[in-house]
Amino acid sequence: MCDSVYLVQSFTMYQSRYYLINGF
Repeated sequence: MCDSVYLVQSFTMYQSRYYLINGF
């Protein structure tokens, strides 16, 4: 369960970074 939460958090951070790079 903890691993799943960590994975989701990491994915969210990656998505945020992707949007930032695109300047969205």
